[in-house]
Amino acid sequence: GQVYDAGEMSFLQKDHIYIQGGAVVKGYVYDLRRTDDVSIRGCGILDGRGYGKRDGVRIGSSDNLSIENIILLNRMYWSLRLDLCNNALVDNVKVIAVCPENDRWDENDAFHLIGCTNTTLRRCFGYSWDDAFNIGTTFNTTSRESYGCTISDAIAWNVHPGNSFEIGWLINEDNHDHRLENCYAIHSGTKDAKNYRAGVSIHNDGTGSIYNISYKNIYIEDPTEHGIYMGVFNNEDGAGQIYDITMTNINMLKSPPRGITLRGLDVEHKVRNITFNGLYIEGTKITWENLSDYESSDFPMRHYENIKFN
Repeated sequence: GQVYDAGEMSFLQKDHIYIQGGAVVKGYVYDLRRTDDVSIRGCGILDGRGYGKRDGVRIGSSDNLSIENIILLNRMYWSLRLDLCNNALVDNVKVIAVCPENDRWDENDAFHLIGCTNTTLRRCFGYSWDDAFNIGTTFNTTSRESYGCTISDAIAWNVHPGNSFEIGWLINEDNHDHRLENCYAIHSGTKDAKNYRAGVSIHNDGTGSIYNISYKNIYIEDPTEHGIYMGVFNNEDGAGQIYDITMTNINMLKSPPRGITLRGLDVEHKVRNITFNGLYIEGTKITWENLSDYESSDFPMRHYENIKFN
């Protein structure tokens, strides 16, 4: 039940960091070495605020990592970031990242995976002023194929810019075979200048492909821009693909202002093979016959192929 000022922590001395319930540890965890079979556990609070643009927890190149039950407070920059980790488990972790200065577009993600494989986020809560949950492959000099990740029984509260449940942004390696199940987006924020924020989103601004993504039992309570957005963008290196996406029992409890948007870049970089097995907006099942009622007139769908509504 005490407050500790730990500053920067790593697994150099200890394989396991334990924060007892009732304790508040002021500091952050930073370890990019090859550190296998390590953990951060306990029911206490890790307070990463006050250290400038630092990730609250950043761990890289770890096998069999586990982070369980802690509460993580953060402000500027990413809260919990895993780079190139394999077989990691993040279970029952709550992130509260309050960052009103994010009007300047400073990063503030709650949970962010970069180039991770076979990694699970379950029973987690993310409150942030940018992406609440994100699975990506590339950021700055870190880049690797990502596959086999799961986000389940998760709750997201995205405040202003960013997305609630995001796969993407810069994708220079393939990003595939991920599952999102039993996820709830309380609020999905927006920034009018961007026009592609959503409760559930896939953004590909790279040369890799995003494919074989499965969504099941997803609830989007308060989308303030798009409910679902999938888009391919073009950067200086070229463009990638988005295909083979399955969405089952997707429920928007409020009609999103910009609706459902699938936007390929051109005829060679389409959004394709998208299957909706039960997509509902305010209780109405969406079909091709009524889709136009929920499509944004100023941001319509384009360059898509083989979209099915079952």
